[in-house]
Amino acid sequence: MRLFLSYSIVLLLFVSSKAQTGYAKPDFAVQYLSYFGIGSKSVQRAAVIGNNAANYALMQEALPDLTDQGLGIPVSFYKNTIESCGADKLIDALIADYDKMNQKDLEPRLRAISESIKKATISKNLKNQLKNAIGEFYRGKKIRLSSSPNFQAAKGASTFTVTSSVEDLGSNLALVYASFWNPDNFNAMIARLENKDLDSKQLAVGVLVTQAFEYGYAIGRVQTDYTTKTPSINILSKRKSSTERIGFPSFESKWYRTYQKAEKTPVFVDNAALTPTVRVLQKAMLVLDPILRTNLSKSNVLSDKDYTAVFTFVIKKTEAGEFVIRLQQPELQLQAKK
Repeated sequence: MRLFLSYSIVLLLFVSSKAQTGYAKPDFAVQYLSYFGIGSKSVQRAAVIGNNAANYALMQEALPDLTDQGLGIPVSFYKNTIESCGADKLIDALIADYDKMNQKDLEPRLRAISESIKKATISKNLKNQLKNAIGEFYRGKKIRLSSSPNFQAAKGASTFTVTSSVEDLGSNLALVYASFWNPDNFNAMIARLENKDLDSKQLAVGVLVTQAFEYGYAIGRVQTDYTTKTPSINILSKRKSSTERIGFPSFESKWYRTYQKAEKTPVFVDNAALTPTVRVLQKAMLVLDPILRTNLSKSNVLSDKDYTAVFTFVIKKTEAGEFVIRLQQPELQLQAKK
């Protein structure tokens, strides 16, 4: 029995047939890390390092004062890993059997693929390259390894991220690769497989490498909304156990509106020390939104309102009492129709 697909997944299927959006045919030729800012831009593409890493490279270039050093691990290392442990054969068999499967048959097969990848040996070449990069950019610090698939994420899809030390690089990279085959990711991929515009050999994931941040003073998310009367910007922030929601009713608004005050500890609302930071976030989105939309395919089906630009942020307070903001995880997400 064919698996039931949620509305958001059906939307992905519909979009892929009409617009061919958000998918990059993987380029498995590149076998070296991409150093954002100083490395070749020719390999800082979704086809080589996945969408998330490619978007981070664009953000680091456009907003270097707000973005820390990032690295991209090419999809070729994912391909090498699944082939070395035999997971590629399990994946091919799963795709071949998909039409005859039901939900209860699917999950054990996905678990088998994930467990096989978790036990895989990561190449010494990759680990040595990473150790050298960590020594150069992140000495004495932990890093974040974040999944970077080669297709456009839908709203609500999660990016698998793990904090790693030099000693745990191999096992944590295997975890990132294994996460590509969790049920949510598989459903997003199978929508494209059903439409015959992507085969199992073209499913791939790169990895974004960044410095690992602790919680800090506050964390949050900024996103655009093109469904409003004029395109707007919404900012969600969290501090301790409190949540705050504010927004700019238009991109060029001079003042923000408060939609939800924090229960106990405000971030921006009634906090004059962070008012300049709100402006920084607004200006950062004004820069990033058009950049992230640059590669959208022209379509008679989709328009700007079907996508939202998103990035996350961390605010840290220095010992001198100054606030420092760092941007993370930029994405252009496809919205599910209501």
